[in-house]
Amino acid sequence: LSAGAASCSLHMVANGGDNEGLFQGIWAESGALQHAGYIDDSISQGVYDNLVAAVNCTGTSDTLQCLREVDGAALEQLAGNSGTDFWLLTSDGKFLQDLPQLELVHGHVAHNVAVVQG
Repeated sequence: LSAGAASCSLHMVANGGDNEGLFQGIWAESGALQHAGYIDDSISQGVYDNLVAAVNCTGTSDTLQCLREVDGAALEQLAGNSGTDFWLLTSDGKFLQDLPQLELVHGHVAHNVAVVQG
């Protein structure tokens, strides 16, 4: 799976399929549309909680602010050694208005965009 190609595929269904004229085509080699969960489900919360714990932000009153203050190199090392422990694609209701797989099924895909996918 190519992260760049997956990003291209996700941009095709972002904003309910409205690409706002930002691109005319995508080339997505090994970039199938990825399944996602909702940002507020228990699995997503668990991934967030694991990240918060891994960087010692659990006891803080504002865990998001604590994460913002963590050294970038430390986050990079943690993410590089974790596999998928701290990475989860989620639908936020804004950029990804619904699950990408449902956006596709409902036809909420950028139109008039040339696609090369393999």
